[in-house]
Amino acid sequence: MHVLALIPKKYYLYGLAALIIFLVVLVMGIFTAFFEDTGDINTEYGTIFNPDGINIGTIPLSPLVESYRDDVFREAKANGIEQYTDLILAKMMQESGGKGNDPMQASESLCGYIGCIKSQKASITQGVKYFKQVMDQAGHDVLLGLQAYNFGSGFIGYAKEHNNGKYSKELAIKFSQMMYSKLAHTGL
Repeated sequence: MHVLALIPKKYYLYGLAALIIFLVVLVMGIFTAFFEDTGDINTEYGTIFNPDGINIGTIPLSPLVESYRDDVFREAKANGIEQYTDLILAKMMQESGGKGNDPMQASESLCGYIGCIKSQKASITQGVKYFKQVMDQAGHDVLLGLQAYNFGSGFIGYAKEHNNGKYSKELAIKFSQMMYSKLAHTGL
């Protein structure tokens, strides 16, 4: 007599049920891994857009950056981009934390070198104006516009030429490496 014949039939049914449950969980896991939504992310600070699965984090604005909200809103409204007030404040947070005479780090967009802006008001005026310019050139693609704010509007043309006008981290790295190789010998 075979050893399996000694096992009661009810244990076969339990084993079959366990196997079915295991397979259902496995299929659900595979389905979730392949079709997981990487779109909007809800956080305690609101909803942020997460295109292409790019890792986006949130931190609250510092009190210093928040103190510029009215000025940023006023300039943004004057430039017709008040819907970007929070994004501009986030940009300021990333650029300087609101510190210094040029909290928008906008000197280079005004005069071509660091340090020509000497007041927070002038920085906000120029920073918002430049932000509008790059966002318009980027077709209001937020990721492309934000990167162009840092790299200069030449990045937008580069993205159009090399990636159908879309931002990617890899494209930003390639552009940065290209610009570095062009300027390394100048000391800039």
